[in-house]
Amino acid sequence: MGNFKPRDYLGSLPPVPPVSLPKESLLWKEFERIKADPSSKLGGIDLAKYEPAAPSGKEAKDPKAWKEALDRAHTALEHTNIRSVLP
Repeated sequence: MGNFKPRDYLGSLPPVPPVSLPKESLLWKEFERIKADPSSKLGGIDLAKYEPAAPSGKEAKDPKAWKEALDRAHTALEHTNIRSVLP
């Protein structure tokens, strides 16, 4: 691998054309918001709703609540499995 020289895979492609968005579009407004405050960042995905937690109180006897908790646990497990495979 020390002698490997990767070729330029994108060299034959034309340059990316400039993007023009209507000024009333949501994407345009978001770009303007970020441009106005460069320190602002896009929010990440809120994973709190996927955290597994056992139902409590009245919901502890509700089969539907337990099904939803089990679905959240499966989602969290699958997310962990994918994170362990991908770099």
